[in-house]
Amino acid sequence: MVAIARNVRAALPEAQTVALTWSDDGSCLIPDGYHSASGHRIGYMPKGAWAGDDRNSWEHDLDQAIMPYCTNLEELNESVWEPFTTDHNPLSGELLDNGDRRLKIEQVLAEAERETADVKSFTDWAEVVGITCEDLDELIYDVVASQASDINNGGPESQIEYLIGFCGVVEARALLVDCQPESPHPLYSVSDLRGSMAEGYDDRAVNTILGRISEASGLRLVCVWDLYDEAGVGGNSQFYVATEEGRLHKLVGDLWRWLNGDPDDPDTPHFPGAPSSWIGPLADKTPDDLPYDDGFCNYAIVDETQSQPSRG
Repeated sequence: MVAIARNVRAALPEAQTVALTWSDDGSCLIPDGYHSASGHRIGYMPKGAWAGDDRNSWEHDLDQAIMPYCTNLEELNESVWEPFTTDHNPLSGELLDNGDRRLKIEQVLAEAERETADVKSFTDWAEVVGITCEDLDELIYDVVASQASDINNGGPESQIEYLIGFCGVVEARALLVDCQPESPHPLYSVSDLRGSMAEGYDDRAVNTILGRISEASGLRLVCVWDLYDEAGVGGNSQFYVATEEGRLHKLVGDLWRWLNGDPDDPDTPHFPGAPSSWIGPLADKTPDDLPYDDGFCNYAIVDETQSQPSRG
């Protein structure tokens, strides 16, 4: 909660002013000893006496500052400062005049007072109707669980964005390092294949690329071409998942786009998805229906080197 720090001065050293260092975005930094170790910034409120005319070394009466409410120096040092830039209009970037600053101060204080009043009012009401801490614990758990579900449904990018926003970059990195599995994901070994087919592929590339993915994923991936002749495979091609039962499933999910998308395009998936997500509906053909295969990953619907047409 933001409030005028009326009780701060008594807990601070005798000096009633403290130098504030300005940053380029118009906010300022509380010097060492007067802010949390994480160095959160607090905007200044130019209400009261100022000394000096050097923009980089204003002095500000702390009794008039807008900051988290603290009752002693320890709380002041441990507090997380609310970022609040008063020097520039956040919409236009123009310098605020004194009238605008006073208006901003009044708006912030009014909002803080309303929030304080709402908290007290709701707390009083909860006590009157008999809502207990245990009831609130269950309610808060449900609310937080719902928010967590929304975050988790957004995938890794949403989850990591939340971690960085909530914990900060340094702590988020440490948490992610601790979160690493003892053994890497099986598909980690093929992460270099993203976009590897963006400029096309032939039967040799298919055997190399789909062969590696098959080995890493545990699924057998094959490529079915339109035809095979003396020059090799050709025509259009389609990827399938071949099962041990001798069936072909259409390839679905993100793997195709992950392989064939431009690696510099942000719309190209960064991960091919779980192997289970690649298995689509059954195809209208089986490997036995196809007259040509190279013994590895390539098949063809028509083999023009044979006299018999395709049975597919």
